[in-house]
Amino acid sequence: MLCLFLSPEGVLPTDENYIPVDYTKICNLLETIAVTRESTLGPDVRTLITHYTNMLRRHIMNESEIAELCRRIYQKHQRAIDLIVDHRPDLQSNIREILVALVDITPGCVLDYDSKSYCRFGLEEWDTPPLNEGLDWSSKGRIMLFQFENFPNSLNLKLIIGPGPNEIRKRLHQMAQENASLKAYRVLGKKWNTIFKRAFLTLKSFEEATIDDLEEEINKKWQTFVEKDLPPIKKIVKAQDWIWENE
Repeated sequence: MLCLFLSPEGVLPTDENYIPVDYTKICNLLETIAVTRESTLGPDVRTLITHYTNMLRRHIMNESEIAELCRRIYQKHQRAIDLIVDHRPDLQSNIREILVALVDITPGCVLDYDSKSYCRFGLEEWDTPPLNEGLDWSSKGRIMLFQFENFPNSLNLKLIIGPGPNEIRKRLHQMAQENASLKAYRVLGKKWNTIFKRAFLTLKSFEEATIDDLEEEINKKWQTFVEKDLPPIKKIVKAQDWIWENE
């Protein structure tokens, strides 16, 4: 008995009792048989061989040939291809640029930190000494920041109490619990506490949407945030006399 190991590229089998064979050999053999034995083969058999060899060349051999071509191109132009891959545009990066631009053009908003997944910004009027000590959370030492969470299938905006002096964090947490425009968990977390959240993009937003479509939706949500959500939040914070007593 002759044991053959059939694969698209004729890879070596792990069992030495098998002989490697690729689909190119099978295809060439069948086409040779169809030509040399045409007179002895029935029309159904010839049709079957023709359909099978066409299927092999279209669906299996082409993929192998393309893969081999891609390998040769990469070996020849590895450095250039690696640079292209490293700098290729992607949706998260495009959205990040949109978010940074919105923060930059909105009066009173100041960018604090940004990466592909996170974009944090504060309000200039909140930069007072009592709120200016969260050193491991903010590049400027802010405790309370708005944060965009830019993930592949969602975009959310949150207002977060970050690390800082525990007494200040407790009072900010209490402020959030006492006002309907904000929402806080009953227990204060050790580092981060979300006290406001708005969904900008959901999984449905990304279905068959172009970057222009997403940018339009983000702009609309941002306008709503600036005009409707932000004023009552600013009013709540402004009403906290303990924040401003040392201003």
